[in-house]
Amino acid sequence: MTYAWQDRAVRALGGPDQARVVVVLGAVLAMDGADKGALSVAAPGIKTAFGVNNTDIGLLVSVVSLTAAVCTVPVGLLTDRVRRVRLLAISTTLWVVATGMSALAPSYLWLL
Repeated sequence: MTYAWQDRAVRALGGPDQARVVVVLGAVLAMDGADKGALSVAAPGIKTAFGVNNTDIGLLVSVVSLTAAVCTVPVGLLTDRVRRVRLLAISTTLWVVATGMSALAPSYLWLL
Protein backbone atom coordinates (compact mmCIF):
# COMPACT_ATOMS: atom_id res chain seq x y z
CA MET A 1 0.00 0.00 0.00
CA THR A 2 1.40 3.39 -0.93
CA TYR A 3 0.44 6.71 0.52
CA ALA A 4 -0.20 9.92 -1.39
CA TRP A 5 2.93 11.54 0.08
CA GLN A 6 5.04 8.64 -1.23
CA ASP A 7 3.70 9.11 -4.75
CA ARG A 8 4.34 12.86 -4.56
CA ALA A 9 7.90 12.28 -3.31
CA VAL A 10 8.66 9.78 -6.09
CA ARG A 11 7.29 12.18 -8.72
CA ALA A 12 9.28 15.08 -7.22
CA LEU A 13 12.48 13.02 -7.47
CA GLY A 14 11.86 12.27 -11.14
CA GLY A 15 10.38 8.80 -10.94
CA PRO A 16 11.07 5.47 -9.25
CA ASP A 17 14.58 5.03 -10.67
CA GLN A 18 15.78 8.39 -9.42
CA ALA A 19 14.04 7.81 -6.09
CA ARG A 20 16.03 4.58 -5.64
CA VAL A 21 19.25 6.48 -6.34
CA VAL A 22 18.37 9.08 -3.72
CA VAL A 23 17.53 6.37 -1.18
CA VAL A 24 20.81 4.52 -1.83
CA LEU A 25 22.87 7.71 -1.58
CA GLY A 26 21.00 8.64 1.59
CA ALA A 27 21.80 5.22 3.06
CA VAL A 28 25.49 5.64 2.21
CA LEU A 29 25.48 9.09 3.80
CA ALA A 30 23.82 7.63 6.91
CA MET A 31 26.50 4.92 7.11
CA ASP A 32 29.18 7.61 6.80
CA GLY A 33 27.66 9.53 9.70
CA ALA A 34 27.36 6.40 11.79
CA ASP A 35 30.96 5.52 10.98
CA LYS A 36 32.19 8.92 12.14
CA GLY A 37 30.06 8.75 15.28
CA ALA A 38 31.30 5.27 16.10
CA LEU A 39 34.82 6.55 16.73
CA SER A 40 33.70 8.73 19.62
CA VAL A 41 31.84 5.77 21.10
CA ALA A 42 34.83 3.47 20.59
CA ALA A 43 37.44 5.97 21.85
CA PRO A 44 37.54 4.68 25.46
CA GLY A 45 37.99 1.10 24.22
CA ILE A 46 40.70 2.16 21.78
CA LYS A 47 42.52 4.03 24.53
CA THR A 48 42.43 0.97 26.76
CA ALA A 49 43.27 -1.59 24.07
CA PHE A 50 46.21 0.30 22.59
CA GLY A 51 47.32 2.37 25.59
CA VAL A 52 46.90 5.69 23.79
CA ASN A 53 45.84 9.12 25.00
CA ASN A 54 43.42 11.78 23.79
CA THR A 55 46.06 13.27 21.47
CA ASP A 56 46.38 9.94 19.67
CA ILE A 57 42.59 9.69 19.31
CA GLY A 58 42.56 13.25 17.92
CA LEU A 59 45.27 12.28 15.44
CA LEU A 60 43.21 9.31 14.32
CA VAL A 61 40.16 11.54 13.75
CA SER A 62 42.31 14.10 11.93
CA VAL A 63 43.85 11.50 9.61
CA VAL A 64 40.41 10.14 8.72
CA SER A 65 39.09 13.64 8.01
CA LEU A 66 42.18 14.67 6.05
CA THR A 67 42.01 11.52 3.93
CA ALA A 68 38.37 12.25 3.11
CA ALA A 69 39.21 15.86 2.24
CA VAL A 70 42.13 14.91 -0.01
CA CYS A 71 40.13 12.23 -1.84
CA THR A 72 37.02 14.34 -2.42
CA VAL A 73 38.23 16.23 -5.49
CA PRO A 74 39.84 13.27 -7.33
CA VAL A 75 36.84 11.04 -6.67
CA GLY A 76 34.53 13.87 -7.70
CA LEU A 77 36.38 14.16 -11.00
CA LEU A 78 36.27 10.40 -11.40
CA THR A 79 32.48 10.40 -11.06
CA ASP A 80 32.28 12.41 -14.27
CA ARG A 81 34.33 9.83 -16.16
CA VAL A 82 33.07 6.41 -15.02
CA ARG A 83 29.73 4.81 -14.24
CA ARG A 84 28.61 6.24 -10.92
CA VAL A 85 26.84 3.10 -9.80
CA ARG A 86 30.00 1.05 -10.27
CA LEU A 87 32.10 3.72 -8.49
CA LEU A 88 29.67 3.82 -5.57
CA ALA A 89 29.72 0.02 -5.33
CA ILE A 90 33.53 -0.10 -5.41
CA SER A 91 33.87 2.76 -2.92
CA THR A 92 31.39 1.21 -0.52
CA THR A 93 33.10 -2.17 -0.79
CA LEU A 94 36.51 -0.63 -0.06
CA TRP A 95 35.00 1.22 2.88
CA VAL A 96 33.52 -1.97 4.32
CA VAL A 97 36.82 -3.84 3.86
CA ALA A 98 38.79 -1.01 5.51
CA THR A 99 36.34 -0.89 8.41
CA GLY A 100 36.62 -4.65 8.87
CA MET A 101 40.41 -4.47 8.75
CA SER A 102 40.42 -1.72 11.37
CA ALA A 103 38.57 -4.08 13.69
CA LEU A 104 41.48 -6.50 13.33
CA ALA A 105 44.19 -3.89 13.97
CA PRO A 106 46.86 -5.35 16.26
CA SER A 107 48.29 -1.93 17.18
CA TYR A 108 47.47 1.75 17.15
CA LEU A 109 49.94 2.39 14.34
CA TRP A 110 48.26 -0.25 12.18
CA LEU A 111 44.88 1.29 12.96
CA LEU A 112 46.19 4.72 12.05
